[in-house]
Amino acid sequence: MWCACIVGWQMMSATSAPAASRLLVLFDVMDTLVVDPFFQGMHKTVFGCESMQQLFALKDPATFVAFETGAITEAECADRYFLDRRPVDAALVRAHLRDSYRWVAGMRELCDDLHRLGVPMALCSNYPKPWAALVEETMQLSAYARWAAVSGETGHRKPAPQAYKAALATLGRRGTDVVFVDDSRANCDGARALGIEAIQFESAAALRAVLRARFYPELPE
Repeated sequence: MWCACIVGWQMMSATSAPAASRLLVLFDVMDTLVVDPFFQGMHKTVFGCESMQQLFALKDPATFVAFETGAITEAECADRYFLDRRPVDAALVRAHLRDSYRWVAGMRELCDDLHRLGVPMALCSNYPKPWAALVEETMQLSAYARWAAVSGETGHRKPAPQAYKAALATLGRRGTDVVFVDDSRANCDGARALGIEAIQFESAAALRAVLRARFYPELPE
């Protein structure tokens, strides 16, 4: 699978993790670990819209979902992004993404602490396959966590059950062996429906407190 082998990603957490009996933290990526550039002025700098409301009124709602599930290519997404089919500069989009990815405040430090404790971590993301590779190239998330499932490869977006099942299959874990963290309530509810413990992400500090109180008492405050 792409998630396990793309461009020689190093799955450090997978190789250094203790026995599989240790509860694994399965992270969402965008706006949980990494700030999503789409909501950071991209509507104006890339798409030429004065507001997000204007962008959403003009764009084709089906196009990005198709890209995010691997049904169309990045070039096709650029060609079909707007309802009126005005052109989108795919190179400009990628440049903006690459320059804008950054850690959500406090999350790198939390991942550092979890990694030092030997807590296994993995990633389950609704994101296009080419852009997930761009996130990895920019952020090197695989230094902490294994890429378990990306919608652009599996064809399934959270909260669909298949999205979580794909991640569990890649990891060789049962739902009871995992705690899932996502900023979306719907995605957390989707995980809970499969018997997976879930925490809705609000901030690194709040997440650290919950993980420490409920699962990893050795985690620093």
